[in-house]
Amino acid sequence: SARLTDSADRIVRIFRLARQHATTENRRIEVRFYRYADPDIPRSDVAYRAVMLTAPDENGEGEHLSGLFRFPSGLSLASDQNLSSVLRLGTEGVEDRFPVDEVRPTPFVSVTFRANGTIDGPPSEKYFVTLWNEREARIKTPPRDYISIQVDPVSGGIETFRP
Repeated sequence: SARLTDSADRIVRIFRLARQHATTENRRIEVRFYRYADPDIPRSDVAYRAVMLTAPDENGEGEHLSGLFRFPSGLSLASDQNLSSVLRLGTEGVEDRFPVDEVRPTPFVSVTFRANGTIDGPPSEKYFVTLWNEREARIKTPPRDYISIQVDPVSGGIETFRP
C-alpha cells in the first residue's frame, strides 16, 4: 500500500539524517521508536507507532531534531524481535515530554549513531525494523505486505526488503 511505502521511506530518511547529523555535528544522535496504543483505534494493542530524531543529553531527554512522525493508523513495527532486531539491540527508555498528550510518559527504544557514523552496538549484528499493517499481520503470519529496513552498523548503508 502507498501508506506503507511512504512510511518506510520516511524511516529510511530519518536513519540517513541521524547518521548525517552525527558525523557533521560530531555528536551522538538517536533514532527513537515510540510505543503506545493507537488513539484512533479503540482497544488497540500497544505497539511502536512513531519515530523521532533526538540528540540525547546527560539526563536522557535531549533535543528533538525532527518532528514526531506518527505512522498512519493501523501501521506499526513488528513487535517480534526476530522481525525487528532494533527492539532487542536498541536502548530502552521513557520520555516524559512526548508530543502525544494522551501518552505520557512514553516508552521508546532507540538506535544511537556515534560521531563517526557507526551504530553504538555490536558491529556484527544486523539492525532492522519491519513495518506492517497490524490487522493483516494478526490474520496471516507473515502478512502479505510488509517492508523491512536494515541499517549496516558500520557503513550506515540502508537496504529495504519487500515481498
